[in-house]
Amino acid sequence: MPNVSGDGKSSLPPHHSSLKIVVTGPESSGKTTLAEALAGRLSWACVPEFARAYLQHLGREYVREDLPRIAATCRALGDADVL
Repeated sequence: MPNVSGDGKSSLPPHHSSLKIVVTGPESSGKTTLAEALAGRLSWACVPEFARAYLQHLGREYVREDLPRIAATCRALGDADVL
């Protein structure tokens, strides 16, 4: 776990490549708020949620075969350190 100095910033370099934090939970539980707060506090990137947009534009009920595509895109976004 990164050390946080008195000024609230992480002692790890920004975008530390070996550590990712994933926030998961039910809708409207504060995941985005928490993720943005963590990213700001640690001076890291915050990857936007992808699954919701994917499912909204799918035009059908999602099936099990959609999950690897969602996961791969989320991983690619995380690897790119998208803000």
